Amino acid sequence: MNEPTPPAPRVRRLRVRLACAHAAIVAFLALWIVVPAPLAPLYPLAVGAVEVGHWLALAALIALVVAAPRSPARRTRLAALALAAAALVLAMTPLARFPDAARAADAAFAAGFGDAWRSRLTPAAATALTPRRYALADALTGIDLPGIAPRERTYIGGDGQPLGVDIYVPTTPGPHAVVAHFHSGGWSGGTRRLHAALDRWLAGRDFVVMAFSYRLAPAHRYPAAVDDARAALAWARAHAGEHGGDGARLVAIGHSAGAQLAMLAGYEPGSGARAVATFYGPIDLDQGWRVPPRPDPLDVRHIIETYIGGTPAELPVPYREGSPISRVAPGLPPTLIIQGGRDHVVLVGRTREMAAALRAAGSPAALIEIPWAEHAFDAVFDGPSNQLALYHLDRFLAWALADEPPR
Repeated sequence: MNEPTPPAPRVRRLRVRLACAHAAIVAFLALWIVVPAPLAPLYPLAVGAVEVGHWLALAALIALVVAAPRSPARRTRLAALALAAAALVLAMTPLARFPDAARAADAAFAAGFGDAWRSRLTPAAATALTPRRYALADALTGIDLPGIAPRERTYIGGDGQPLGVDIYVPTTPGPHAVVAHFHSGGWSGGTRRLHAALDRWLAGRDFVVMAFSYRLAPAHRYPAAVDDARAALAWARAHAGEHGGDGARLVAIGHSAGAQLAMLAGYEPGSGARAVATFYGPIDLDQGWRVPPRPDPLDVRHIIETYIGGTPAELPVPYREGSPISRVAPGLPPTLIIQGGRDHVVLVGRTREMAAALRAAGSPAALIEIPWAEHAFDAVFDGPSNQLALYHLDRFLAWALADEPPR
């Protein structure tokens, strides 16, 4: 007659099985740090996993500790240890690459704006810069953001239609430089509060931030959104003083589709933009349609066709005129471009060409390329990619808005 299994081995078996299941889940999530998402429902995993690698590493360590003691379930224990170790290696990949990426970003910034870019800053401005490229404490507890609520106002868009604008006003006395911010969303979605964390962060850095709505496709196709962006910059200059801002120190910032708007509007003669900063924006609509990413989880061709109203063969002029690379010329405002090297919506190769073309034309520009990051990496605002982006955005704005080199 078989004796019943003692309780202790049963507990150890259960513990190891739970550790194995835990390790398998962590390994699955960590896998998206190196594997691109083939389908839209999986895309958030590819964007987010790399940005929460520190949490995945901690979860993998827990699985290792739980599975480490000897157990009657030897095969399950070995599987748990193998899965947890693999997850730990994958999760630590971005942080392991961070020093090299930071050095490359510093070099790109200096190549775009000069090795002596700091000489334009006053001692007070230099001291106020974001001190670290990455802080684990910020990744774990969150970047400290001021509790600044937006003021809701209305501006008149390109067709005379009233559109919304949220204004974030610093708590310190002005006048402050002004940021005109255009949101992402593939020209057919998104809202002006999509990037509210960045708007609050900038307001905490003493910028008056104006986050603008614009007309969306397919109801309003190109160039409606561009016309709205032009009207938004003019409104920002005219109304800056009402909110403690200095309309003569205006910066256009945009994300993805909003980056295209910020470039096209900011590069217009008479726009008043002193600088343009963009996050993962489309540079060449024609090439973006003809050479989509592989895999292409968001169907880039459909996004562009919805915005323009047809294919490049059907509407070649809007595709050309709507591409920021077609606007490269001498004397454009300084441009900072920030993009992930793994972007599967906007391929980074054309962005590199844009930065090089701007510099060749005599317009200062730098591309901060984050090798492990996907499109929309800043959806995880506290992640390593966005921390590196904010570090350089802070320096770019201080440099571009400095009135003159300090004596």
